[in-house]
Amino acid sequence: MSQGMTDSLFTGIAKTDLTQVRRYDHGLARLTTFATDHPGLFRVRSASSLEPDQKQELRRFWQLFLDYQLSLEQIRLRHSSFWKINPGAHRRSYALSFTVFYAAFLAQNLSGSRLIGLVGDAPQVEQFWNESGADSLPMAYSRLKFRVLNLMTFQMTSGGYSHFNDFTRPALSGGRDSLLEWAVAFQEAGADTLLRHAREKNLSLAFMNAPEVGRKQVFDLLFPLQKNLADFMGRTHYGLTGRPAFITPALVDSLHTLLEPGDIILVRRNWVLSNIGLPGFWPHAALYTGAPDEASAWFGSNSEVVKTLRERGQSADSGLFRTVEALSEGVVQNSLEKTCDADYVAVLRPRLSKNDKARAVLQALAYCGTPYDFDFDFNTDATLVCTELIYKAYQPRTGMEQGLMLPLCEILNRWTLPPNNFADIFAQERDTPGRCFDFVAFLDGNEKNKKARFRPESTFIESRQRVKWDFLQE
Repeated sequence: MSQGMTDSLFTGIAKTDLTQVRRYDHGLARLTTFATDHPGLFRVRSASSLEPDQKQELRRFWQLFLDYQLSLEQIRLRHSSFWKINPGAHRRSYALSFTVFYAAFLAQNLSGSRLIGLVGDAPQVEQFWNESGADSLPMAYSRLKFRVLNLMTFQMTSGGYSHFNDFTRPALSGGRDSLLEWAVAFQEAGADTLLRHAREKNLSLAFMNAPEVGRKQVFDLLFPLQKNLADFMGRTHYGLTGRPAFITPALVDSLHTLLEPGDIILVRRNWVLSNIGLPGFWPHAALYTGAPDEASAWFGSNSEVVKTLRERGQSADSGLFRTVEALSEGVVQNSLEKTCDADYVAVLRPRLSKNDKARAVLQALAYCGTPYDFDFDFNTDATLVCTELIYKAYQPRTGMEQGLMLPLCEILNRWTLPPNNFADIFAQERDTPGRCFDFVAFLDGNEKNKKARFRPESTFIESRQRVKWDFLQE
């Protein structure tokens, strides 16, 4: 709780974080259900190696699992200083902050314990998940085992639950609040389950795991496993907007001169795990519409696009509306400055007629106000994820000359389109006459010097294979 922050403001922030913990725990539970329903996922014959298809599914599963874990860790660390809040003067704020901290801790370790139980004795899987490479942290699974199969984890579970019962629960009692009711029930059941796991199997596994742990103590074994990430998130305080984005307003202005309505914008912000569960370096996508005057010059002053843009309003806090994107609050119009308030931005241009682009822009605008699709289900239109907005805007239909029939991929029983796949499609089709996209621009950030600059097409193609956690890059 930052100095000068009111209890009411902090309550709002803490409840937002608690809502995220609940969402991430739900996602991890779905992963566990998927793994339970697919027992062959971790089954390997003792004298054989993993099959290619099995590797692909294991990689996707692991990427999703780590996404949720790292997101929970970001929240847990943000509330790890709950003890600095004066419980005498700010009793409810203290209780809320501890609740968020403890709920995130339980969600991490419960899911880790269940995963370790599901994997069992499958050294091929452990070795595969310990490999260092794209979208992978070195020795990640062994580090996860160390954190979960650790006597200190069980002590923290027990001690945390005692503190929750003795202090936090009474401070949060009174009134009906479904979120807090969930938190109370989750901490009761979660602590009990984790301690039962310890009694039944985890303590024995912890002792069996001790020699392996001893060999790996040269690493920073506190999850999320990389000290740079932990230090950064530990310095994140409420009331602060964080460090400036690598892409400056001047770079956005330069990028703006290159854009045309209908362009697809790929966006990445370091340290913000957007679009949880989607693999790859690029986590977000938006559609460029242009402001009304730009659309008028492109589509014609009497076009339906221009009329729609004018009817929907023209300005945002940071500038004119020039993009449409699906964010956690739903499908919204944004300024280019806000959409590109990021560390990396790339732009691809569909090779389609102006008519098809006009149809796509109109369809995207029609989706404004639609809630965000946290289930990533492309089969419904009631909710939309960022790439689903673009996919359905360009999907061939009556009135279009061609449109884009972009290939979907199945991830854990969901047909979806990760943003990174736009870069993959471009790279695969780059030199073919029937390619979907042309390259427009790539603003490439650098975590070391905290700056971004325009880079060529070849560097953009390489970006799709970068590790997701950019602090690992030079």
